[in-house]
Amino acid sequence: MAGSSADFTLGLRAEYIGEEQVIGDVTSEQTTLRASIFLAFDGYLSDPKALSYNGFVEQATTDFTRKETGTLTESSTDDYRYDQTFYSLGLRALSALPVSLGAGARRVRDDATGPPRGGLVAGLESSWYGNLYLTPGRSGGATLSYLSDDFEADDPETLRDRTQTTARLTADGGGRVFFGRLDVRHEELDLFSGLQQQELDVGYLDLAVNRGGKNQFQSILSGNRVRIARSGSDFTDWTTVWKSLNAYTHSWASAGFLRAYADYQQNTGPAGDLSAWVGGLTLMRSVSRTVAVDADVSYLQAEDEFGETLDQPVGSVGITWTHDGPRWSVVASPRVSYIRVSDNLDNTSSSTGSRMYASIRRQFRRGYVGVEGEYAGNQLSIASSPPGGGVGGATFLAGLEKEREWVRLILSAQPAARTGIYASAEGRRVVRLDLGNEVTADTGQARLSLRWRTFTLSGGWAVVDIVGGDLPSTTNTSDAGLMWSPARWLAFDGRAYREQRDAEGRTGDIEWAEVGVRFIYARLSFFARVREETSFGDGAQLRDYRRYWLGVQRTFGFGLGGGGRRRPTGWETR
Repeated sequence: MAGSSADFTLGLRAEYIGEEQVIGDVTSEQTTLRASIFLAFDGYLSDPKALSYNGFVEQATTDFTRKETGTLTESSTDDYRYDQTFYSLGLRALSALPVSLGAGARRVRDDATGPPRGGLVAGLESSWYGNLYLTPGRSGGATLSYLSDDFEADDPETLRDRTQTTARLTADGGGRVFFGRLDVRHEELDLFSGLQQQELDVGYLDLAVNRGGKNQFQSILSGNRVRIARSGSDFTDWTTVWKSLNAYTHSWASAGFLRAYADYQQNTGPAGDLSAWVGGLTLMRSVSRTVAVDADVSYLQAEDEFGETLDQPVGSVGITWTHDGPRWSVVASPRVSYIRVSDNLDNTSSSTGSRMYASIRRQFRRGYVGVEGEYAGNQLSIASSPPGGGVGGATFLAGLEKEREWVRLILSAQPAARTGIYASAEGRRVVRLDLGNEVTADTGQARLSLRWRTFTLSGGWAVVDIVGGDLPSTTNTSDAGLMWSPARWLAFDGRAYREQRDAEGRTGDIEWAEVGVRFIYARLSFFARVREETSFGDGAQLRDYRRYWLGVQRTFGFGLGGGGRRRPTGWETR
């Protein structure tokens, strides 16, 4: 084995899940037992850059048992077994050369006995891939890859046969003056035993000039097209979407930037045609050490195949004042905005909005306390399109918020080593239009987290009150949790949760609690969790559920050649 190396990890896994559920007079019990043995290996021949390999082999068996009893139903018992054999192998050759190769294959055999369960289907899955890597220089390169993946079910009536092939080319290269990136992909899918076929083409090209410099230009051209054939019919016409995103940016280093952008998008297909473009300017500029100004204007125009058009100019301007001192930090940011939407039928809507954001923070030697809040009137969630964010259209009233206000209090302190306190409280109100109806949503919440040595205690409370709209409701939630890590290899945790909801006189409640323990030491890991859940409706118990879940894993590592004894990795001790 001189000049070569091989590392192996042999592992054993076992999991047990016990579940019990009561719904009405029907009680169901279910157990799941899974055991597996696996072998993972990797290494190289002669030299790691000449030929390296990795692989994984696993044999797993899962047994399901379900028993159902009830006073008005007949008792029934179902047993189900699911066996899986997994093989995978990957190779990489000549990785130090400008031209290198990669290949791999995978084979998964699934066998099932008993009544069908949970979508598990017996069959054979096989896949393979091949990659060609081109790295002619230090900066950039290209990869040409091909993937084939097939699944054949033992029972054709399940309609689970699947075939997929993917061919892809990716490339990037250049420097600071010029940089480009290309990604082209073609996929063919055959699903549900031939009942649905699909072809997909995707392309992406990104070009940047003077990237990171004072004056930069970026242009992105992307597109995709898809066509589908169902139940043996002919393929539909191609549905095509392509976009062109272009932006020029002038930078004043840390003092801000000016960006001009022009984007275009076109959709064509059986569902109809649509084209749209948007252009605009974005300015962010610091006028002093404490004051910064930002402004954005844009104009969007869209047109469909019938000649109907939509025009949407948007503008906003804001000022941010900041004071950062050794003890006090203050931020104030007012903003005004305007939007107008019109179509070719002379329908017009417009709105002017305003917003005020402010925050104050007092810094102490071992923490800080702060308050922040916002008030916004007649704000629109359909703000101006961000540079390079694509184009589209939105109905004016769909996202109109007539009023938004919130305030948040924060406390963070570390009174001693390995001791921390974090608390927050927030109140929020949003008045919005939903299909022309006014809806008011009031939200209040509070969170508290305490950390002392190896203990962490956290909890919270929240209430949401919705008035107006189709379904007014009030929802209260509360939770509490505890974590304890007495050692690096041992951890305990527990959490409880309760939710109460009242909608038009009908109530619903759900409560659950869960505790767990985790043990990881060297190559041995163990975990156990218990969960209990109860739900109520209009005061009557609807469901009672319990789950017991535990698992254990033990791995053994050894090596041959220069690699020496293998150490466990993260996935092996998960």
